[in-house]
Amino acid sequence: MTETTRTLRGRAKRDQIREGARRTFLDRGFLGAGTDVIAAEAGVSKQTLYAYYPSKEDLLFDVLRDLIESGGPQEGLAAAYGAPLGSEEEVRRALPGDPAGGHGRIAPAF
Repeated sequence: MTETTRTLRGRAKRDQIREGARRTFLDRGFLGAGTDVIAAEAGVSKQTLYAYYPSKEDLLFDVLRDLIESGGPQEGLAAAYGAPLGSEEEVRRALPGDPAGGHGRIAPAF
């Protein structure tokens, strides 16, 4: 297998996990989204989930960063900041208030 093929497969698997996590976080909130449920929703094993994301917090960060960069429910948020948001600090600054809404759920900002 070439490096390019491996990279593309890894990227596709990460996207698959991120999408399953996004659905789970939106449906159950952060505290209600166990890694067993996220893995099942994404169609991967827990071992695969942890191979790509060492913690649920890292996965949430990636979900939020992807939503911001892709426009998500608030189209153009990343564009409003003039560049893609990459660091955890940049994502935190882009979010209005506490991203967990103080109750373990992602509070919609729209």
